[in-house]
Amino acid sequence: MKAFTLKNYAFIIGALYFLLGFTLLPYYVYQTNPDGISYISISYRYLNHDYFNAVNGGWAPMISWLLIPFLFLKISPPLAFLIINVISGFVALLLFGKLLSVFNIGAKAKLIGYAVSAVILLQLALCYLTPDLLTLSILLAILYIAIKNFYALTYKNSILLGLLGTIGYFCKAYVFGFFLLYLTFFSFLDFFFYKKNQRVKIV
Repeated sequence: MKAFTLKNYAFIIGALYFLLGFTLLPYYVYQTNPDGISYISISYRYLNHDYFNAVNGGWAPMISWLLIPFLFLKISPPLAFLIINVISGFVALLLFGKLLSVFNIGAKAKLIGYAVSAVILLQLALCYLTPDLLTLSILLAILYIAIKNFYALTYKNSILLGLLGTIGYFCKAYVFGFFLLYLTFFSFLDFFFYKKNQRVKIV
């Protein structure tokens, strides 16, 4: 892999994901599911200023908020949902690649993991109208920032983590629990293992 670096392969895989995702959209645009219908219905309530009925305890609002501009432009709701899914999956793929770069594993293993994850993410993006991929991208971003800046978490990154935790909560309520778990875990490691002027790497 010396002549053709891992970054080159990762770029090709990412480009193929994006190309295939938007090429295959027309073949999946007529499928739907109960949760997808609910999120779309909530978007229309926001669009029609029916906020009293839009806010509910069953479905988190973030994906519905993201759908509003598409619905305002008269784009088909299932198509709009799939576009958001494909983009969310692409962001999750990039973040997964970033996360892989943090760990000391072989280049081939990273490439295989990246390629397999691209296939799985694409399948999830096209086959299910759900905010799960959007949620995954937020969780990966939180995890990457926490691990990448371990023992060197700046004020700016702390604020960013808080914002991501908030956005994640609006994607899926259970993200709040994951966020607290991440925060507690890394704070615990930082408290017990941190040594001044020395960056300790813990797997």
